[in-house]
Amino acid sequence: MLADKRIVEITNNIQEKEKNLTPFKELIGVDNFSKFQNIKSTFIEDANSKVDENRLLRIGIIGQIKRGKSSFLNALLFDGQDILPKGATPMTAALTKIKYAIKPYALLEFYSQKDWDSIKEKAIEVQESLEDEDFEGEISEENKACYEIYDKAKGSDILLKLGEEQTVDGVEEIEDLLQKLENYVGADGLYTPIVKSLELGVNIESIKNIEIVDTPGTNDPVVSRSRVTQDFIGQCDVVFFLSLSSQFLDQNDMELLAQNIPKKGVSNIFLVGSLFDSAMLDAYNDYDNTADLIENLKHKYTSRAKEDVEKIVSSNQSNTIGNILLKAIPPIFVSGICYNIATNIQNLSEEEKHVLSNLNSMYGDDFDKDDLFYIANTEEVQQKIDTVISQKDEILSGAFEKVISGATQQLDTLYKEIEKSVRADFEILQNNDVASLEKKQQIIQKTVEKGKVKIDNVFEAYLIDIEKKFALLKQELKNEIKLAGNIKVESGSYTESYTESTSKWYDPSSWGSSETITETIYYKYVNVHDTLDKLEDFARQSELNIAKTVENIINIKIFRKEILQSVVGLFDTQDDDFDPSGIVDTLKNSVNRISIPNVDLDTSGHIDTIRNNFSQSEVRDRQIDGLKKEAKRVLKLILLDMEKEIEIQTVKIMNELKQSKESFLPVLLKDSNDKLEVMKKNRLRLEESEKLYQQLLIILK
Repeated sequence: MLADKRIVEITNNIQEKEKNLTPFKELIGVDNFSKFQNIKSTFIEDANSKVDENRLLRIGIIGQIKRGKSSFLNALLFDGQDILPKGATPMTAALTKIKYAIKPYALLEFYSQKDWDSIKEKAIEVQESLEDEDFEGEISEENKACYEIYDKAKGSDILLKLGEEQTVDGVEEIEDLLQKLENYVGADGLYTPIVKSLELGVNIESIKNIEIVDTPGTNDPVVSRSRVTQDFIGQCDVVFFLSLSSQFLDQNDMELLAQNIPKKGVSNIFLVGSLFDSAMLDAYNDYDNTADLIENLKHKYTSRAKEDVEKIVSSNQSNTIGNILLKAIPPIFVSGICYNIATNIQNLSEEEKHVLSNLNSMYGDDFDKDDLFYIANTEEVQQKIDTVISQKDEILSGAFEKVISGATQQLDTLYKEIEKSVRADFEILQNNDVASLEKKQQIIQKTVEKGKVKIDNVFEAYLIDIEKKFALLKQELKNEIKLAGNIKVESGSYTESYTESTSKWYDPSSWGSSETITETIYYKYVNVHDTLDKLEDFARQSELNIAKTVENIINIKIFRKEILQSVVGLFDTQDDDFDPSGIVDTLKNSVNRISIPNVDLDTSGHIDTIRNNFSQSEVRDRQIDGLKKEAKRVLKLILLDMEKEIEIQTVKIMNELKQSKESFLPVLLKDSNDKLEVMKKNRLRLEESEKLYQQLLIILK
């Protein structure tokens, strides 16, 4: 087969390149050599996945963690049943492939020994930190997740299954299969910690020609799983990319798309705004009715997405991804839970009852099945899937060429980067003897150490700014709580009629007579539902404000750029004895390691607190004071919880930034020293080193 032949040819070509580059690994640098090896391995997997023209069309569901991927698929494929675990924990985040089968089955792949050793290494770091009484640092999210996984499995016989696969079958219905799988993918399952991937066979006619893949979150705390998703993108023919409707295509989303999609040859992308019901609840005060709310929100988020994508195109940096994403606009906005509610309207879970109650409270609307299915919008997604299925042959016929094109672009880009770096190093080597290199090393050491205050100031400025933003948010919450606590007291009246005797003792003719007297009674009252709405508005808006503050707390790209500029600015570019360009590559690597932790807010308990404390529809007169006191108490609880949430996020982000600040210069200097040590060693064998550099540059051309 021609495609097989081409894969062999290209693979052999890449392997030949790797063979040629291996002797120069030290000159290229470990990081760059690893990048090259990763391109090779992912190309082979991606290309082989595209070879069979009769293969299934593979659709990948991709996005950050907690973006509703599993809920989306449960609604789309399983009539809202929780077939795929929602709200994945570090132990229930395996890559899941779903395909058609006459009888249900599951094929489980367990971690390899190499995978497990990596998890174990990070878990032991956590254990040592916990046992160290002097430890005052912050444990990374990845290490915490690895520790949770390792702690569950250590010393257990389940580790004997590492590197193996296991089939679960012998059932007629998917529900029976789920019961058997609880021990492998459930939160408390015995084998859950070591499950790497899961293949599900289900008897669903609509997926006969396709394979759907639910991927781990791209920001999964276990980095190896996040990397699996990124590597796997190239094996997909179609991608549905999920992003929160209320924070549509945030910085992390755009970075992920820009870094991966162009390189993988994937051009069939659909953008999906998930959890649209939450976005509605967050914004309903801004609109007059449900219809305006839905249409205006969709227009707003679509316009924002289009503007962001057009910025990418106009920057001329990533036209490929920009043009691909422009074709994916307008996005599809969906709500998995609204689909569940519409499907199971007579048998709702507590969560579903809660969401329906909140939706109904927005404008006093009574959402029926049709309304809920309209918000769920799974029909539009199904139409897109039907369209790509009808275009299967066309999509598959061009998939192989796109993989080759993507891999070729990656290799060309990497080669240019390596060549540029090697030429700069070669020039330094030629123009400096060992003494000069040592002098450069001393200049870098002294300059960077002397400029520590300046570099620290950049970090400190951001740390102060973060504290200010969170302090301002706290004050805003306190101001808002005063408004939320102002309960509207209204006046009401009703009439009472009673009969009063008009008999006179002295007038026998009046005996037994009476008259009806009507009296108007005035009273003060408070509508409890209105009070609840006000309190719920406060809780929801507070949650939204926290989420937005955290999301916009720092622009990591600008921050990295400022750090880069501050370090380069330490050196005298006019100094003939020193050229700072020699440290730039090392500096860029150090700067790119700086990150801000992902934040997941879960403050749903606030609304429940409100609902659980009020049951009457109206209170009057003396009862009003009781309601005011109760509302004040509930608001105080909400404020305390919100402040606690703000403190948690403040500490989390501040600690991450402080760690980056403390490790930045030591790591930068170590990388720089390691590089200069290699230079000094090469200088001592200059003639041999020059030949090596010249040979390498010829290979890289």
